[in-house]
Amino acid sequence: MEIMLDQIIKNCLDQMQEFVNGVIFLISFLALRRRTGGFHMKTFKACYVATIGTFIGVLLVKNIMYTK
Repeated sequence: MEIMLDQIIKNCLDQMQEFVNGVIFLISFLALRRRTGGFHMKTFKACYVATIGTFIGVLLVKNIMYTK
């Protein structure tokens, strides 16, 4: 029981760290885009999809880099 509880706590902390990393990335990315002008999409929806795509791409690259 104690080992299972330790594993649950470890998983929760790992997920919290991923969340914090994601928030830090988004804040940095949005601040950089605001200051540099960035690439402008024609619609808000296209901009939103491109931002989410970039975020997911960075997460995938991070996971690939840290699993090898």
